[in-house]
Amino acid sequence: VKVMVSRAAGGRSASGTSVTGTRWVFKKLRGEDAGTGAGGNAPHITLQGAEPRVSGFAGCNQITGGYELDGSELSFSKMAMTMRACPEGMDLEREVAKALDDTKSYRVSDNTLLLMSKDGTVIAELEAE
Repeated sequence: VKVMVSRAAGGRSASGTSVTGTRWVFKKLRGEDAGTGAGGNAPHITLQGAEPRVSGFAGCNQITGGYELDGSELSFSKMAMTMRACPEGMDLEREVAKALDDTKSYRVSDNTLLLMSKDGTVIAELEAE
């Protein structure tokens, strides 16, 4: 008996975690610990599966926008944020926004989502919550 296993398209890891419909918490940004923002809250995003919308928290403000998912390619567009000023989390917010802007592909492995640049460099590491 010969058993062949292959990963199907659709952005699911071997453990079944999907890129869409999962709350992803930023753990690392450009190799550094992401940390927390205003109120001690970690930045996070959720890619809605029903329509290509993304929402979350960037470190100070709520974020929302669109995304395009095609195989292993992923890009974010038309991102908007609420406009609060916070005593903490503003630097983190800028890094999160830049990471989303630079994302061109992704990989899901177990409970980890890697956002990658055009050249395949890991920009951000997120964990399923």
